[in-house]
Amino acid sequence: MTVLPRVFRPGPAELSIDATVAELLVDALAVARVTRLVTEDEISRPLREASVKLDPSMNHLGYLTSCPSCVSVWVAVVFEVVPRKYVPRRLRAALAVSELVWVVRGVNKALSRKG
Repeated sequence: MTVLPRVFRPGPAELSIDATVAELLVDALAVARVTRLVTEDEISRPLREASVKLDPSMNHLGYLTSCPSCVSVWVAVVFEVVPRKYVPRRLRAALAVSELVWVVRGVNKALSRKG
């Protein structure tokens, strides 16, 4: 039985344990991608710089936008609290694939340095 195709298409409300685990993995990768987008990617640098200007002591907002552990908690909360129709499966899947590609690139770079 293949799990992933069932996860990414609309189906009955009840999911098998396998599908639930697959959805959790997709959500975890999607959360990781959004977290990295906010805390590290060049495209969000203006957001981080603006938050540091608003909070130069890095006590709250400035720290939040540069702390992957902090951002990931709030992204995960949004992903789990906001109804699925606003953050649909296909968007979650696209974010997850993007993160997985980044992970694979990192593994390939690490392996090429060893060899």
